[in-house]
Amino acid sequence: MAGMSVDISDDAPAVPDRLDTTIVPLCFTSTKAGAGVTLTDDGKTAASDGKAVGSQLADAWMAGGRNPLVWTCAIALEEVSADTLIGIAGRNYFPTSWGGDAPLAGSTHAVVLRCGDGKVTFKGKTTSFILKPLTSGDKLNLTMDMQVRGAAREKIWQRRQSRRAACAATAGGARRECRRRAAPPPRLPARRAPLTALALTRSSRLRPRLSPAQKLELTVDLLGKDQQVSSSVTVEGIPGGELTLAVGFAASGAAQRVRIVGCKSEKPDLVLTGKLRKDLWDDDNIQTPLALNVKGGKERGAAALAKNMAQIAAQLGGD
Repeated sequence: MAGMSVDISDDAPAVPDRLDTTIVPLCFTSTKAGAGVTLTDDGKTAASDGKAVGSQLADAWMAGGRNPLVWTCAIALEEVSADTLIGIAGRNYFPTSWGGDAPLAGSTHAVVLRCGDGKVTFKGKTTSFILKPLTSGDKLNLTMDMQVRGAAREKIWQRRQSRRAACAATAGGARRECRRRAAPPPRLPARRAPLTALALTRSSRLRPRLSPAQKLELTVDLLGKDQQVSSSVTVEGIPGGELTLAVGFAASGAAQRVRIVGCKSEKPDLVLTGKLRKDLWDDDNIQTPLALNVKGGKERGAAALAKNMAQIAAQLGGD
């Protein structure tokens, strides 16, 4: 067809990189604001005069699900007080008033860190996790890993293989001797048979039963003067679904200001597919195309005979 070009080369198609990074233009949302909160610098900075308790969320939801990403947000604490809160909040927190009657510290949909002592409040409850007391001028990196890590099927497969190997290692005569001496065990009903690591399907096939999965996690890193991590804390079991950056301003009478420096999202370095072997549906399972009209690099016929004769002649001449 005219005006169309068709790629007929033997080169493999380009495969997207699983570790590609996307820069996210993250800002504080302008659709809603907490009590006494104002936005400046095109939404990059949220400020409060400290006269009322107010919260402010970012304008992008960081979702998990089928294709999870790892989100990293860099924020600068330009002016904070002891009761200023930094953390994340779920979508269920959005319909609240974002004021004193629904503070971030008491919300069951938020995980925040208090600047005064660095303690982490997890879904409205105080925990023993402590980062470090934060002051004005500090810089933080908040990393949200939205990938749910389930139990590896390889462990179940290895356990099954070890059982088979133990049974195979037993001598046949010893098995027959045990059968003659020991009484046969009573048969249990099919419904009451213990199924620990395996579950029986309707098609009479065995499938692995996965153990409880590890939940999502949040990592907060405090950067020092040399831009290196000076303190870090990781909290597991953060609210699932959709999350975003959240800042809680206190009614301390002092001005408070937090700025979003940048945000990026990237694919996890370890992709959990739940399969023992990769197949053609995996992007990183690259199959080299078969070369056409190539004999595999082996010489045949007259060329192979001439090569062998030359080698024999060289050996005889050397002796």
